[in-house]
Amino acid sequence: RDGTYTIVFTPLTNGLHQLCITMNGQHVHNSPCDVEVKGMRTKRGRKVTRNYNAVKNVQLTMPISFPWQVGIHDNGTIYITDIGNLCIHALDPLGNKKMVIGCTSTAKAQFNSPRGIALKGEVMYVTDSYDHCVHKLTLKGDLLFTFGKHGMAEGQLNVPMGICLDAEDRVIVANSHNHRIEVFDSAGTFSHSIA
Repeated sequence: RDGTYTIVFTPLTNGLHQLCITMNGQHVHNSPCDVEVKGMRTKRGRKVTRNYNAVKNVQLTMPISFPWQVGIHDNGTIYITDIGNLCIHALDPLGNKKMVIGCTSTAKAQFNSPRGIALKGEVMYVTDSYDHCVHKLTLKGDLLFTFGKHGMAEGQLNVPMGICLDAEDRVIVANSHNHRIEVFDSAGTFSHSIA
């Protein structure tokens, strides 16, 4: 959740190994890296077990790849949608990474193209352009629900980009390929379109 990953690999030999770790086709920070492996063999009956220990501890973090939009919460947390890594980075006011939402297969929320972000209270709304929907999440990244359906009719989304909330908590979505604005209530129910 904080952008740090544990990598597990099983070497077949002792010596220097180069680890190349990519996400979405791009190397993560500090990849490739060299890891020296020293091992020992123990025999148990007919079975040979090899136990290896990496000599070098490698920390891999995910840098921001293709930032699209920035939202700042009242508590000072900065949220950045990253369409290169298909995630949202949460940073403290000094720019230190607090967590990453949506980048791994085990993440609570998954994005195909996170673009717009709107924050209010304890929730965030994120437009997912290539899934043609809006996700409502907690600030910790727990997915509450998703709304929107791909199409051309009023209330349907076709590559939604920008998003904001009005004073009445209505969700206002820039529906880019339908060339209009769609308005939903905070539960995701369609209200009306603005051409």
